[in-house]
Amino acid sequence: MTESTVVPPKLIKSVRAVASLDDLRDFETGNVVIDAVVGPDGEVHLISVISGPPSLRAPAMKAVKQYQYEPATQNGQPVPAHVNITIRFRFES
Repeated sequence: MTESTVVPPKLIKSVRAVASLDDLRDFETGNVVIDAVVGPDGEVHLISVISGPPSLRAPAMKAVKQYQYEPATQNGQPVPAHVNITIRFRFES
């Protein structure tokens, strides 16, 4: 009997999320938690925000769209898989 274990995706390229001055107008900091699907091609698809300050959600999603993963595999074949990503924003003056 063989097990069909899914090997999770591995992040190979991330992009720093940058909030504009307008986004930071309230000196808002915090974490944006995103659920995304990494496709068999290693690209991020279907991004949805789970939590985080509203003004920081768009820059977080923009950054995550540029992430690259080594795709998840099942029985040696690339398969789509969900990942949770936390983007941290800290106000730096």
